[in-house]
Amino acid sequence: MNVKIKRLVCLMLVFVLLAGCALAYEDLPSGSKGEAVKQMQTRLKELGYYEKNIDGDYGNQSRQALRAFQSANGLQPTGEATADVLQALYAPEAKAVPLPPDVEVTAVGYRSANVRQKVTVKNNLDEAIEYLELRYITLDSEGKFKPDYSKLPADFSEEQSAFTDEISKKIGAGKTGSMTVHVLSNAHTLAVGVSAYRTEAGKTVRLSTEQITYCTSDGSVIYPSEDPQDYTVMSDEDYARAHEVMLGYTSVVMPSFAQTQYLLPSGDYVLIVNPDSIAHMAGLAVGDVVTAIDGVSGTHPYCAELAKLKMLDGETVTLTYWRNNQSHDVPISLSMEAPAEEASEQRPLSIADELLKYADLLEKGLITQEEYDLLKQKLLSE
Repeated sequence: MNVKIKRLVCLMLVFVLLAGCALAYEDLPSGSKGEAVKQMQTRLKELGYYEKNIDGDYGNQSRQALRAFQSANGLQPTGEATADVLQALYAPEAKAVPLPPDVEVTAVGYRSANVRQKVTVKNNLDEAIEYLELRYITLDSEGKFKPDYSKLPADFSEEQSAFTDEISKKIGAGKTGSMTVHVLSNAHTLAVGVSAYRTEAGKTVRLSTEQITYCTSDGSVIYPSEDPQDYTVMSDEDYARAHEVMLGYTSVVMPSFAQTQYLLPSGDYVLIVNPDSIAHMAGLAVGDVVTAIDGVSGTHPYCAELAKLKMLDGETVTLTYWRNNQSHDVPISLSMEAPAEEASEQRPLSIADELLKYADLLEKGLITQEEYDLLKQKLLSE
């Protein structure tokens, strides 16, 4: 047998042995100690998930590191080292710790009987921040966000499943700050992330729901589903300038369950259209879904603001909305006028009609009771 054939045979044997090793993993129970645990800790440390000493003790720190690995690699964050999890951990394609967001929640704790929550936020920027928004999501029994409200436990309401909290808090560059906020009775089921922040220099950053990194009370991290992240940056000056323009409609982001249940597209569900407004002149109506403005998705954090800036510069932009299973495009601008036939074709809704519409939205779960009460109060006060 010549040298080349010998080498080929050796390589094949090595491949077979490695393949056999890949299939030889066994469940490693929590609480275990020994060499197998050290190997797991070493691998987790290589990937950036484990920061403690390699002590061979499969305790809480190891479980937290394993949960973070599982979450980042699309696995259920159980913290359990099953054979399948270990195979994914030692695989060459295992994902390392993603780069931390510029501003992140690093710890979540409680001050009293699940109603006061202590949230620790780290500022990884080289400049101070002075304002931030915390976003909360409800987790299911597997530690994942479940957007279908109907499948949540009975003691959860829609407004509890995803909500934000605005906080004025100065955190220096590279520093950490803690804040205590009042939350609902299901606080222990919540994951918390930073959805927006403003720097001292006046830069405002808002993240879409798919771009937020969340932290849970047990230290697990829920990483964004899409990579790389595409943060939206707009200066406070532009944001204030955009708010000089009023499009004239009130809306809520279409919940995921409603898109599926009512076969509606992603976008902003229109709740109110103000008379003689740009939206009214464009023909927008209650129940429409604004899917885009000038090509920017209706769910984009700055969809309306970006369009308003163009309108202030004299441009005409395109409002895209969904009605009766069809998409419609209509040009809008600051100089537009109502169509001549509008007065004869449209009949203003009575207060009773409007209330019936809001009640229907409430029954379908598209708005919360609180939103219904606010809309009702606004309607009756006009």
